Amino acid sequence: MTEMKLDKANYSQWVIRNSLYWMSSYTRWTLEEIDNQWKITFEDNNESNLFEFNKLINDYILREKIELKTEKVKESIINKVLVSINERLNE
Repeated sequence: MTEMKLDKANYSQWVIRNSLYWMSSYTRWTLEEIDNQWKITFEDNNESNLFEFNKLINDYILREKIELKTEKVKESIINKVLVSINERLNE
């Protein structure tokens, strides 16, 4: 077994859970919340699994940052499309 502890201040629940979801095809895992940390235990003690998990963590951190930076632009586009649809329906 391999155990990791990650600070909640550095890793959101969204990042951790999405990364672990994809780890299910590699190994069994458990997740616990302990105060200010995420405690993750992998059933297999395998370096390639840890490498894959770290790769997924990095990927989801980047996705989260992109989401936060583009959120207002996406909302604006959605609102404009909905207004346009509403205008067409009211014609």
